[in-house]
Amino acid sequence: MTKKQTTKRAGRTRGTTTKKGAAATPAMSRRERTRDPRLPAPGTTITRTFKGRELRLTVLDEGFRFEGETYRSLTATALKATGYPAISGPHFWKLDAATEATPQRATKKGKPAVKPDVAPAETATA
Repeated sequence: MTKKQTTKRAGRTRGTTTKKGAAATPAMSRRERTRDPRLPAPGTTITRTFKGRELRLTVLDEGFRFEGETYRSLTATALKATGYPAISGPHFWKLDAATEATPQRATKKGKPAVKPDVAPAETATA
């Protein structure tokens, strides 16, 4: 006895029924992208210094302009600027919540982690 071999097409076929009695799946329409609320208004120029180099990024309606080229994402621009294989674009350009001005943290004893700029008063010795 030999089994009958059938071949499957790679991937999922759209618009056909996959199981008996299942409804056909509609062809996917192009979804609309919503603008990231962290992004500044189009036309804004973001400047950042990285390894002694001043980098300028211009926000466009559909993407970003960096070093004369247009990119679809902040991550693509950060990758181009740094050469790092995995980098967060919003974090690199300092547009995420983690890089905003954070309040000064206290140490375990409740004292400020950073010493104040005021020098301690000198004690008089007689």
